[in-house]
Amino acid sequence: MFMGLTVANLIGVPAGTWIGQHLSWRDAFMAIAVIGIITVISIGMLVPHQPRAQNQRFAHEFNAFRNVNVLLAMGITVFGPGAFLHQLPTSRR
Repeated sequence: MFMGLTVANLIGVPAGTWIGQHLSWRDAFMAIAVIGIITVISIGMLVPHQPRAQNQRFAHEFNAFRNVNVLLAMGITVFGPGAFLHQLPTSRR
């Protein structure tokens, strides 16, 4: 997911800006909509069907928090971007 966000910012923002400046902002949004529709169709066709587990309890999902790797990944996801907040006050000067 984070690679997708990075690629979207590196390629999508300049491409959308270029389309918006040379054509119109409506065309930029139309391109985003077309990419989204293609993505939804591709996911529907390529992701295999997973049968639902029988007798699955919601409380069972919390067992993932006992795994150190899951906690580490969640910590990096939550606190990693927060490490850049110290730059916010200096970026407004």
